[in-house]
Amino acid sequence: MEIMSPVNRNSTTLPRPNGMKQLKRSTPVDRGSLKTPVRKREYVTPRQSFIDNDNLESFWDEGPDCATDIVFSTSRDSNGQPTHTVSAATFNKLVQQLTHADHHDLDFVHTFLLSYQTFTMPEILLSKLIERYNVVRPQEMPYSDYCKMRMSIQVRVINAMRLWVEHGDDFRGNPGLQSSLLNFISLVLYYDWPKLCYTLRSNLMRIKVNQKDILV
Repeated sequence: MEIMSPVNRNSTTLPRPNGMKQLKRSTPVDRGSLKTPVRKREYVTPRQSFIDNDNLESFWDEGPDCATDIVFSTSRDSNGQPTHTVSAATFNKLVQQLTHADHHDLDFVHTFLLSYQTFTMPEILLSKLIERYNVVRPQEMPYSDYCKMRMSIQVRVINAMRLWVEHGDDFRGNPGLQSSLLNFISLVLYYDWPKLCYTLRSNLMRIKVNQKDILV
């Protein structure tokens, strides 16, 4: 599977597929000079993430998919059927694919969780997932269709959070991140999806308990 990388809207330079390696983000270039070679930004550690305005822009302010927001590559599976893989996208579009209402790609989810710290931080990812959970109704969408879409997206968000916590590493030794997610579970998910959030909360509490045991 190709590694997806966030792209700035002013850049259509795509990363080369290189297996499960640390991603490198391209610096933005003008739309009028798309053929200009783009120098890669090097990172010392994933914690030294490049945070730009795209990470902070409201998820629901983005329009439909376009070539400057998300790029797909096409290949064929073992049965000869065409498959579409995200090659590059803005951070918001990556979160959208992570929690898409109509399809779920588990490989994409795991790849994203293994690589996202090369272009953002855990606290920003959590805020984006919460933002995604609070689904905004599109104009002119019938209310019944909106309810179905909202339910599907919220379930995807909870599942993404559960897999994220199961990875464990990002939450160990990060009490602020733990508290933020626990507050969201207690104040929102517990009332909206009590059964679905049970495993999520249990796994998170297990990390907190194990962390306390290590400290003792």
